[in-house]
Amino acid sequence: MLILYLSVLDTQEEKDKLEQLYINYKKLIYSIAFEYMRNSFLAEDAVHNTFLKLTNYLDKIDAIYDHKTVNFIGIVTKSVCIDMLRKEKALEQIELRLDGMIDSCCEDLDIKDLLKKIDKLPEIYRNTVMLKYFYKLSNQQICDINGISIVTLRKRLSRAKKYLNEVEL
Repeated sequence: MLILYLSVLDTQEEKDKLEQLYINYKKLIYSIAFEYMRNSFLAEDAVHNTFLKLTNYLDKIDAIYDHKTVNFIGIVTKSVCIDMLRKEKALEQIELRLDGMIDSCCEDLDIKDLLKKIDKLPEIYRNTVMLKYFYKLSNQQICDINGISIVTLRKRLSRAKKYLNEVEL
């Protein structure tokens, strides 16, 4: 992994500094990440994201073995973990909103694949799905916004589900 981080840097000085940070603080970053994530795989992802983020702030780090460096790395790691947890929470919220839409045609899909399929729908059906399942508008509200009847709305939702069955990823 270290090679990946080093490849994004320009100067040898930056590469040496990041290599020293990696050698000295990888375990610390992992322990902080695991404390937040409570999952070894997610903690490893957080370590990876932390080092990628640190490549942007190498100029802020003066000394490798300084308490300021340790604190800075801890803050960056916590920030990365919190961002990851927020994204995970947001995906859970989207998943909950889409529960009403997922039927036998889509049960085997994960949420990201379903979102990709929704994105490939024709605009008229995609907008209807978004209003219904993402924004949780009532059927009447959707009809008022689009100037359509309830029958038309139901037909659009039915067609959207049919398209979702047919859309290839």
